[in-house]
Amino acid sequence: MNKINNKGQGALEYLLLIGGAVLIAVIVIALLVGLGSQNADDARQKNKEATEASNMPIPSLIISAICDPAKHYVINWTPVHKEGNTYTLIIDYDKEDKVGITTTTNPIISFDTNCIKDKSVAIKTTNNGISVLSNTVTVE
Repeated sequence: MNKINNKGQGALEYLLLIGGAVLIAVIVIALLVGLGSQNADDARQKNKEATEASNMPIPSLIISAICDPAKHYVINWTPVHKEGNTYTLIIDYDKEDKVGITTTTNPIISFDTNCIKDKSVAIKTTNNGISVLSNTVTVE
């Protein structure tokens, strides 16, 4: 009778040992998964904060600039879409054309009827008081 009790006790100890190992493995996996998802959420939040904190506007790209028959500047461009951006056409680095430019204004047609070939044009992008110029293109 003593041998049966020892076998039962050994089997029970074996099952408890396996159960404990499985329990520890489940806890470790749960902790790792929890930390991984927390890090991903933190990374997303930090990326969002960095993007919002960046006040530096990105310049747009002028594709072409020509004088049309009515002597207006006609500018084809690719704007950079960012909330808060405002755009101004700059002619020869000193004259700002007051045409209302939005990201859907393409091409830009200036109000200036004194279009002169070989002048330089650029687009000033402003956001939060900081301005940058696009590439400069010579009017054809």
